Amino acid sequence: MPRFSRGSIVEVHFLDHVENGDKPYEFVVYGRVAHVDRRSITVECWTYSDTRERDKSNVTKYVILKSAITRWWRLGME
Repeated sequence: MPRFSRGSIVEVHFLDHVENGDKPYEFVVYGRVAHVDRRSITVECWTYSDTRERDKSNVTKYVILKSAITRWWRLGME
């Protein structure tokens, strides 16, 4: 899997658990990569266009396990 870069604008497809279901469902999130570590990435999908903005109270973040990612694309860089 190619490496994620902090600040990249991405489309990420990933599997998520389903309560009382028979199989996981694939979901998609679009946003800016905020953090990358060995096991997961953090994508901010509702964030300020000014990356210097310090107030993070209105930011929506999703932490996705790399092992659950089925495919992804880099849509751009900031």
